Amino acid sequence: MEPTTDPGVSAVHRPRSDAITATRQELALLICAFSIIAGAIHVEAAIGHFEETWLYGGFFASLAVFQLVWGVRMYSRPAPDWLRLGSAVSLAVVGIWLVSRTVGIPFGPEALQPEAVGPLDAAATVDELAIAGICFLLLEQGLPAMTSVRRLASYVFLTTTTLALFLGNHSAH
Repeated sequence: MEPTTDPGVSAVHRPRSDAITATRQELALLICAFSIIAGAIHVEAAIGHFEETWLYGGFFASLAVFQLVWGVRMYSRPAPDWLRLGSAVSLAVVGIWLVSRTVGIPFGPEALQPEAVGPLDAAATVDELAIAGICFLLLEQGLPAMTSVRRLASYVFLTTTTLALFLGNHSAH
């Protein structure tokens, strides 16, 4: 019996290369979704931060544009250099967020004053970590087929951050 490439057939019954291709496509879709959600959260953050200073607002607006464009690019053509760029940007944003929540940003109108953690910024940070993790998975050569547990965890993260975007405190980031 010859293995099938029918998308409705379990990855266990497909040749390994088909399972890896399907996993890579699913991860590319997830990375796109996480990036677009993080970008949408950062649009919201930009609006509020422009009231404080153009520097903060401009940072969030630029980050949002990058994440929206990068997410779509990753779905259509997830090239290794772009994956490295996306993971570096995401981890840098997580680092900035950690500094802003612990000791405060060292410049601006509220220099060295830590911000409170809100649902939107927490969701964006989870998205950033998910983006970096998926980038690392996509850069792996021996990518294993996506298991049901990992798939479920990915969709739970995606659903949670989407809900935070729509239900969260719109003034925090």
